Amino acid sequence: MVKAKILCIEDDSDMIDYLKLILGKAGYEVLGALGGREGLEKMRSEQPDLILLDLMMPVLDGADVLLQKKKDPTIDDIPVIALTALDSPF
Repeated sequence: MVKAKILCIEDDSDMIDYLKLILGKAGYEVLGALGGREGLEKMRSEQPDLILLDLMMPVLDGADVLLQKKKDPTIDDIPVIALTALDSPF
């Protein structure tokens, strides 16, 4: 059976490790990318089935990654789940 490949794009390496641990135990192949630029490169080279994308990253944030992804026909159809650690008063 082929494992679904998930790419986690984060600026926190501990969060990448955590997601690899949790999702790996659930049977997924999890790849990590530190930051938006590396994430875009890995999207193109690895062609993951799903992307977990941190919205709040320095240099190239999640919104910019999504804009660049949509301009590239080789990766524009990969689904994305956006994540953030933003605190909310609600």
